[in-house]
Amino acid sequence: MTDQSATLQVERLPIGGPVLADWGRLQSRGAVPTPFLSQQWYSTMAGVAGLVESAEVLACLRAGVVVGLLPIEVVNTGGLRTLGVAGSQWSCPDHLDVVAVPEDRHAVAGAIARHLAERRDWDLLDLAVMAGDSPLPAALRSIMHRPRFVVRADQPVPIRTARVADGAPALGKWARRRLRRVQHIVENNCGTVELVSDPHRVPELLDELMTLHQQRFGDRSVVFATAERRQFHHAAARSLSESRQAHIARLTVGGVDAALLYILTWRSTAYLYCSGLRPSVLQSAGTALRDWILCNGVENCDTIDFLRGEQEWKALRGDTVLNDTRVRVARTTPRVAAEAVKRLLDSDRSEARLS
Repeated sequence: MTDQSATLQVERLPIGGPVLADWGRLQSRGAVPTPFLSQQWYSTMAGVAGLVESAEVLACLRAGVVVGLLPIEVVNTGGLRTLGVAGSQWSCPDHLDVVAVPEDRHAVAGAIARHLAERRDWDLLDLAVMAGDSPLPAALRSIMHRPRFVVRADQPVPIRTARVADGAPALGKWARRRLRRVQHIVENNCGTVELVSDPHRVPELLDELMTLHQQRFGDRSVVFATAERRQFHHAAARSLSESRQAHIARLTVGGVDAALLYILTWRSTAYLYCSGLRPSVLQSAGTALRDWILCNGVENCDTIDFLRGEQEWKALRGDTVLNDTRVRVARTTPRVAAEAVKRLLDSDRSEARLS
């Protein structure tokens, strides 16, 4: 059988500029599986100064026409040059893959894998989190092996989803009771529960959500941790909401936001991305707002995706588990070996101090 990937040429292009037109063309043909790989997501990211300065797009061309791509960047982590999907270390996207129409996905994955194996500007390859059906992990394993590379076993990343049947999955008795109780409190205090999709309101509400999120999590959360990242999310939300693919679920009590939930939609799936809570206004408001979404659904979506994380509520609400994959490869070079020894020694010293 002919290796179709051998007919593809890989070019390294700036993440903004002309390649965005090809990205949009592929997206219109169904080549983009999630909003985290959309042309809107990355065109916005490229437009924020200092956010992804080392990022680039690997564009796969057949007879001069772009048929697939993957945005990547190399960042320094602990003294090693780590290559991953552009922005993934802080935007925490799931279900990543090559951008290509179904008939070209395997060829594009093979071409990109060969290109990455030939490069010398990275020490560690860390792709998290790749979609469970992505052809890229298998393509990397077929090319990257000893003695030049050490490939760690793929790390499964379970992600739970809930199928919305006839508008709502069944909630347990206690969950339904709690939701009714919160709704009564909201109604009695001139509050509201709504799903906002207006492109003028979504960015403003997201600003409030980001503030609440950082107040709650501080340094434990990286998604909105810098002014540049918040600028990106504000602009991306505006762009995606213009096509009704970004929404804010909102619960207010007495005119004050008690809970906000940022939801991205793509094809027929709604992704619960981030939340902001004000517990001093209403306890369990976040839980109630999430359950309200599960009961009422999101327009044109039949699946709710909870994204990564092993929180107990996801196990209780989810009825399907998708297994994404984290792919890690290390070069067998003196530079990488020296850093690995250093990390082991540092670990030993830490354990000695604790003993």
